[in-house]
Amino acid sequence: MTVFTPLIPLPRRTDNKTTAGDTTVSHLETMLTTSSSLDSSASFLVHDRPYEHYDSVRSEWIAVTALLFLWLLTLLARQIAMFADMKARRRQEEEERDEYEPLLNPRQKSKPGEWAPRFDRAADALRITLLMLLSATIFVSIPMPYTCQIREPNRPGSPIPHEPQCTVCFTNGTTRGTSIISWVFTALSLLWFVIELAVVENASTAIARILVSLASFPLIATIFAIGFNEWAKINARANKSCN
Repeated sequence: MTVFTPLIPLPRRTDNKTTAGDTTVSHLETMLTTSSSLDSSASFLVHDRPYEHYDSVRSEWIAVTALLFLWLLTLLARQIAMFADMKARRRQEEEERDEYEPLLNPRQKSKPGEWAPRFDRAADALRITLLMLLSATIFVSIPMPYTCQIREPNRPGSPIPHEPQCTVCFTNGTTRGTSIISWVFTALSLLWFVIELAVVENASTAIARILVSLASFPLIATIFAIGFNEWAKINARANKSCN
Protein backbone atom coordinates (compact mmCIF):
# COMPACT_ATOMS: atom_id res chain seq x y z
CA MET A 1 0.00 0.00 0.00
CA THR A 2 1.73 3.09 -1.24
CA VAL A 3 0.83 6.52 0.02
CA PHE A 4 1.78 9.33 -2.34
CA THR A 5 2.73 12.54 -0.59
CA PRO A 6 2.24 15.58 -2.78
CA LEU A 7 5.29 17.81 -2.98
CA ILE A 8 4.44 21.48 -3.25
CA PRO A 9 7.09 23.52 -5.07
CA LEU A 10 8.48 26.11 -2.70
CA PRO A 11 10.17 29.33 -3.77
CA ARG A 12 13.95 29.60 -3.47
CA ARG A 13 16.30 32.50 -3.24
CA THR A 14 18.35 33.38 -6.28
CA ASP A 15 21.30 34.72 -4.31
CA ASN A 16 23.80 32.67 -2.30
CA LYS A 17 22.69 33.96 1.08
CA THR A 18 21.15 31.51 3.49
CA THR A 19 18.41 32.69 5.80
CA ALA A 20 16.29 31.08 8.47
CA GLY A 21 13.48 30.69 5.95
CA ASP A 22 15.72 28.70 3.60
CA THR A 23 16.72 26.42 6.46
CA THR A 24 13.06 25.82 7.32
CA VAL A 25 12.27 25.06 3.68
CA SER A 26 15.10 22.51 3.46
CA HIS A 27 13.96 20.81 6.68
CA LEU A 28 10.39 20.67 5.36
CA GLU A 29 11.47 19.07 2.08
CA THR A 30 13.55 16.52 3.99
CA MET A 31 10.59 15.58 6.18
CA LEU A 32 8.32 15.14 3.15
CA THR A 33 10.86 12.98 1.33
CA THR A 34 11.52 10.83 4.40
CA SER A 35 7.83 10.28 5.12
CA SER A 36 7.19 9.35 1.50
CA SER A 37 9.96 6.74 1.53
CA LEU A 38 8.71 5.25 4.80
CA ASP A 39 5.13 5.00 3.56
CA SER A 40 6.21 3.19 0.41
CA SER A 41 7.84 0.39 2.41
CA ALA A 42 5.30 0.15 5.22
CA SER A 43 2.00 -1.67 5.12
CA PHE A 44 -1.13 -2.18 7.17
CA LEU A 45 0.26 -5.50 8.45
CA VAL A 46 3.24 -3.92 10.21
CA HIS A 47 2.83 -0.19 10.66
CA ASP A 48 5.84 2.07 10.03
CA ARG A 49 8.21 -0.88 9.53
CA PRO A 50 9.90 -2.14 6.38
CA TYR A 51 7.88 -5.18 5.29
CA GLU A 52 9.01 -7.45 2.46
CA HIS A 53 6.97 -9.53 0.02
CA TYR A 54 3.89 -7.40 0.59
CA ASP A 55 2.59 -7.91 -2.97
CA SER A 56 2.81 -11.70 -2.64
CA VAL A 57 0.96 -11.63 0.68
CA ARG A 58 -1.79 -9.46 -0.79
CA SER A 59 -2.15 -11.77 -3.80
CA GLU A 60 -2.53 -14.84 -1.61
CA TRP A 61 -5.13 -13.20 0.61
CA ILE A 62 -7.09 -12.12 -2.47
CA ALA A 63 -7.28 -15.79 -3.48
CA VAL A 64 -8.51 -16.73 0.00
CA THR A 65 -11.12 -13.96 -0.07
CA ALA A 66 -12.36 -15.09 -3.50
CA LEU A 67 -12.91 -18.63 -2.21
CA LEU A 68 -14.60 -17.27 0.91
CA PHE A 69 -17.14 -15.19 -1.02
CA LEU A 70 -17.82 -18.06 -3.43
CA TRP A 71 -18.43 -20.38 -0.48
CA LEU A 72 -20.85 -17.90 1.11
CA LEU A 73 -22.77 -17.52 -2.15
CA THR A 74 -22.94 -21.30 -2.48
CA LEU A 75 -24.35 -21.60 1.04
CA LEU A 76 -27.00 -19.03 0.18
CA ALA A 77 -27.89 -20.87 -3.03
CA ARG A 78 -28.08 -24.13 -1.09
CA GLN A 79 -30.60 -22.68 1.35
CA ILE A 80 -32.74 -21.38 -1.51
CA ALA A 81 -32.59 -24.76 -3.28
CA MET A 82 -33.47 -26.60 -0.06
CA PHE A 83 -36.47 -24.32 0.48
CA ALA A 84 -37.70 -24.96 -3.07
CA ASP A 85 -37.09 -28.69 -2.63
CA MET A 86 -39.09 -28.72 0.60
CA LYS A 87 -42.05 -27.02 -1.07
CA ALA A 88 -41.92 -29.53 -3.94
CA ARG A 89 -41.93 -32.45 -1.51
CA ARG A 90 -44.94 -31.05 0.32
CA ARG A 91 -46.86 -30.68 -2.92
CA GLN A 92 -45.91 -34.23 -3.85
CA GLU A 93 -47.21 -35.56 -0.52
CA GLU A 94 -50.47 -33.69 -0.95
CA GLU A 95 -50.91 -35.10 -4.44
CA GLU A 96 -50.26 -38.63 -3.24
CA ARG A 97 -53.01 -38.30 -0.63
CA ASP A 98 -55.54 -37.43 -3.29
CA GLU A 99 -57.17 -40.71 -4.34
CA TYR A 100 -59.49 -39.27 -6.99
CA GLU A 101 -57.37 -38.04 -9.86
CA PRO A 102 -59.06 -37.38 -13.19
CA LEU A 103 -58.31 -40.05 -15.74
CA LEU A 104 -58.62 -37.93 -18.89
CA ASN A 105 -56.66 -34.94 -17.61
CA PRO A 106 -54.21 -36.16 -14.98
CA ARG A 107 -52.31 -33.59 -13.00
CA GLN A 108 -48.58 -33.42 -13.33
CA LYS A 109 -46.99 -34.49 -10.09
CA SER A 110 -44.41 -32.29 -8.49
CA LYS A 111 -40.95 -33.79 -8.14
CA PRO A 112 -38.27 -32.71 -5.66
CA GLY A 113 -35.52 -30.65 -7.18
CA GLU A 114 -32.00 -31.90 -7.78
CA TRP A 115 -30.12 -28.67 -7.10
CA ALA A 116 -30.16 -28.92 -3.30
CA PRO A 117 -27.81 -31.94 -3.09
CA ARG A 118 -25.61 -30.42 -5.79
CA PHE A 119 -25.13 -27.17 -3.89
CA ASP A 120 -24.64 -29.18 -0.71
CA ARG A 121 -21.72 -31.11 -2.22
CA ALA A 122 -20.31 -27.96 -3.84
CA ALA A 123 -20.42 -26.09 -0.51
CA ASP A 124 -18.57 -28.95 1.20
CA ALA A 125 -15.91 -28.92 -1.52
CA LEU A 126 -15.36 -25.16 -1.19
CA ARG A 127 -15.24 -25.41 2.60
CA ILE A 128 -12.49 -28.03 2.45
CA THR A 129 -10.40 -26.11 -0.07
CA LEU A 130 -10.94 -22.82 1.76
CA LEU A 131 -9.65 -24.25 5.04
CA MET A 132 -6.63 -25.75 3.30
CA LEU A 133 -5.68 -22.51 1.53
CA LEU A 134 -6.42 -20.39 4.59
CA SER A 135 -4.14 -22.45 6.83
CA ALA A 136 -1.29 -22.31 4.31
CA THR A 137 -1.70 -18.56 3.74
CA ILE A 138 -1.73 -17.78 7.46
CA PHE A 139 1.38 -19.91 7.94
CA VAL A 140 3.49 -18.21 5.28
CA SER A 141 2.26 -14.64 5.89
CA ILE A 142 3.16 -14.43 9.59
CA PRO A 143 5.50 -11.41 10.05
CA MET A 144 8.91 -12.59 11.25
CA PRO A 145 11.24 -9.95 12.77
CA TYR A 146 14.97 -9.75 12.23
CA THR A 147 17.63 -7.11 12.91
CA CYS A 148 18.72 -4.97 10.00
CA GLN A 149 20.44 -1.67 9.25
CA ILE A 150 18.68 1.22 7.51
CA ARG A 151 20.42 4.34 6.27
CA GLU A 152 18.34 7.50 6.57
CA PRO A 153 18.30 9.89 3.58
CA ASN A 154 20.71 12.79 3.80
CA ARG A 155 19.47 16.30 4.18
CA PRO A 156 19.96 18.61 1.21
CA GLY A 157 23.37 20.24 1.38
CA SER A 158 24.73 17.88 4.04
CA PRO A 159 28.13 16.52 2.90
CA ILE A 160 28.33 13.89 5.67
CA PRO A 161 26.10 10.83 5.10
CA HIS A 162 24.16 9.41 8.00
CA GLU A 163 25.45 6.28 9.66
CA PRO A 164 23.23 3.21 9.23
CA GLN A 165 21.05 2.56 12.25
CA CYS A 166 20.02 -0.82 13.60
CA THR A 167 16.29 -1.44 13.59
CA VAL A 168 13.79 -4.27 13.38
CA CYS A 169 12.64 -5.31 9.91
CA PHE A 170 9.93 -7.81 9.06
CA THR A 171 9.71 -10.50 6.45
CA ASN A 172 7.60 -13.61 5.88
CA GLY A 173 7.59 -16.95 4.16
CA THR A 174 5.77 -15.83 1.03
CA THR A 175 7.40 -15.70 -2.38
CA ARG A 176 6.19 -15.26 -5.91
CA GLY A 177 6.09 -19.04 -6.15
CA THR A 178 3.69 -19.39 -3.22
CA SER A 179 1.45 -16.74 -4.76
CA ILE A 180 1.31 -18.62 -8.08
CA ILE A 181 0.65 -21.92 -6.31
CA SER A 182 -2.21 -20.31 -4.37
CA TRP A 183 -3.95 -19.25 -7.57
CA VAL A 184 -3.38 -22.67 -9.16
CA PHE A 185 -5.00 -24.22 -6.09
CA THR A 186 -7.88 -21.76 -6.41
CA ALA A 187 -8.37 -22.82 -10.04
CA LEU A 188 -8.52 -26.48 -8.98
CA SER A 189 -11.05 -25.55 -6.30
CA LEU A 190 -13.24 -23.90 -8.94
CA LEU A 191 -12.94 -27.02 -11.11
CA TRP A 192 -14.07 -29.19 -8.21
CA PHE A 193 -16.94 -26.76 -7.58
CA VAL A 194 -18.12 -26.98 -11.20
CA ILE A 195 -17.92 -30.79 -11.19
CA GLU A 196 -20.07 -31.04 -8.06
CA LEU A 197 -22.69 -28.78 -9.63
CA ALA A 198 -22.70 -30.47 -13.04
CA VAL A 199 -22.97 -34.08 -11.91
CA VAL A 200 -26.22 -35.29 -10.35
CA GLU A 201 -25.16 -38.59 -8.82
CA ASN A 202 -22.77 -38.58 -5.92
CA ALA A 203 -21.01 -41.75 -7.07
CA SER A 204 -20.18 -40.22 -10.44
CA THR A 205 -18.01 -37.52 -8.85
CA ALA A 206 -15.87 -39.95 -6.84
CA ILE A 207 -13.18 -40.25 -9.51
CA ALA A 208 -13.11 -36.47 -10.04
CA ARG A 209 -12.74 -35.90 -6.30
CA ILE A 210 -9.82 -38.30 -6.11
CA LEU A 211 -8.05 -36.62 -9.02
CA VAL A 212 -8.58 -33.12 -7.64
CA SER A 213 -7.42 -34.23 -4.18
CA LEU A 214 -4.26 -35.81 -5.59
CA ALA A 215 -3.47 -32.54 -7.36
CA SER A 216 -4.43 -30.21 -4.48
CA PHE A 217 -2.64 -31.73 -1.49
CA PRO A 218 0.86 -31.52 -3.06
CA LEU A 219 0.27 -27.82 -3.79
CA ILE A 220 -0.57 -27.06 -0.16
CA ALA A 221 2.38 -29.16 1.02
CA THR A 222 4.65 -27.19 -1.32
CA ILE A 223 3.47 -23.88 0.18
CA PHE A 224 4.27 -25.13 3.68
CA ALA A 225 7.69 -26.39 2.54
CA ILE A 226 8.55 -23.02 0.99
CA GLY A 227 7.43 -21.29 4.19
CA PHE A 228 9.73 -23.45 6.34
CA ASN A 229 12.60 -22.78 3.94
CA GLU A 230 12.07 -19.02 4.07
CA TRP A 231 11.88 -19.08 7.85
CA ALA A 232 15.24 -20.84 7.96
CA LYS A 233 16.75 -18.00 5.92
CA ILE A 234 15.54 -15.30 8.33
CA ASN A 235 18.13 -16.04 11.02
CA ALA A 236 20.88 -15.99 8.41
CA ARG A 237 19.76 -12.54 7.22
CA ALA A 238 20.03 -10.99 10.68
CA ASN A 239 22.76 -8.36 10.90
CA LYS A 240 25.38 -9.64 13.33
CA SER A 241 26.74 -6.15 14.03
CA CYS A 242 23.43 -5.13 15.61
CA ASN A 243 23.53 -7.92 18.19
